[in-house]
Amino acid sequence: YKDNTFSTVISEFVNNSSGFYLMENDKLIIGKNDNFDVFDIATGNLLYTIPVNHSNESSFTLSEGGKYMAYKSGYEVKIYELNNTSYSLKYSYSGQNDYPVAFSHLNKSHLFIRNNYKTKILDIEITEFKNLDGVPASFDMFTGNIIFSDSDYWSSTKYAVYNSNYEKIYEMKNSNM
Repeated sequence: YKDNTFSTVISEFVNNSSGFYLMENDKLIIGKNDNFDVFDIATGNLLYTIPVNHSNESSFTLSEGGKYMAYKSGYEVKIYELNNTSYSLKYSYSGQNDYPVAFSHLNKSHLFIRNNYKTKILDIEITEFKNLDGVPASFDMFTGNIIFSDSDYWSSTKYAVYNSNYEKIYEMKNSNM
């Protein structure tokens, strides 16, 4: 809707998809079984299509602002850089138990990837991994701090807080469990 009154429709999209994702610069991603379509919301025009191989073990996340998209299907993890009129494959690797979880709010090129009860942090710009024990439980958008639950996730007996440089700054153990 153009005038914020929900009365003037700019464009309509048929939804036989797995989800809608809003990006900056008035872009919309619609996920389907075999591709992601990127539209210009103001004009309704399809800008480009990102083909993907869908499997039962698929995972998808967008960076804040929509600059990067991470997609996992089967054993393959692909990271795309999304532009106004095109996309490019930025990085790809084989990761059997890797699932892209989220991008950092402060370090926008850092992708959190869960692998069982451990986390890999991929810096997309330099394609370098950092490994941390546990899985991200909460992200603080303002400070960049992250709460990780311990590697025995289901017991929830230990949490650690890491700062935006991924240094442990606090650890809490629950002795009642």
